[in-house]
This record gives sequence, C-alpha cells and structure tokens, in this order.
Amino acid sequence: MAALLSQDPLDSMQVPAWDDGKLQFLLGELHRIGTSYFGNTSFVETSLEVLEELQGDKGKFLEWLRSTPKGKLWLQT
Repeated sequence: MAALLSQDPLDSMQVPAWDDGKLQFLLGELHRIGTSYFGNTSFVETSLEVLEELQGDKGKFLEWLRSTPKGKLWLQT
C-alpha cells in the first residue's frame, strides 16, 4: 500500500500529442472571453505570471507562443 501511495501518476502517463489547430482555437477563445469579461487585456499579464512555475520550460513555451498566430494575442500587451 505504501508503494502505491508514493507513486507519482504523472511519471507513467504519456502526454497526448496536441492538435495545433485546436490549441490555436483555444488560445483565441480564451483571449476573447477574457477581453470580453474584463473589458480590456489587463488579464494577460497576470495570466502569463503563472509561467514562472514552469522553470526551464518557460522559454520553450514563450518561444512557441511567439511563433503561433493566436499566441501573439497574448504577447501584444
């Protein structure tokens, strides 16, 4: 039982491949909803602050975000 409780379920989990079209749609819709809800894009800066927790992956994520059409919405502010 102790061994079961000490296992990290994410260690054995395979991350599925993301469909870029769906990610672009998601980024666009999240930006649209946030802008509609807050009335401006001030939420973007706060949202991107969570990237601090990514440590080494932060740079990779920001590089990807800069290279995508809808990702650029998040970096314009």
